[in-house]
Amino acid sequence: MKKFTLLFFMFCAAISLAQNFTDGNSINYHITSSSTVEIHDYYGTSTNVTIPVSVTNNGITYSVTTIGVNAFSVNGLTS
Repeated sequence: MKKFTLLFFMFCAAISLAQNFTDGNSINYHITSSSTVEIHDYYGTSTNVTIPVSVTNNGITYSVTTIGVNAFSVNGLTS
């Protein structure tokens, strides 16, 4: 029973971290830890996008540490 309880709480923690949010610049972020995010997608139309150092969601400030491999490919941006 203890093993099941531990696995259950680990699963719940993993689900709570596996969340995404979008900022006002059409950038979609994937939460990778309690203090970091990865840029997951870009839904905007601008060809000049500024990558922020940090971003805040629901009162929590996250450091932007990674840009996903295909984060900007939908819009044809490559650099």
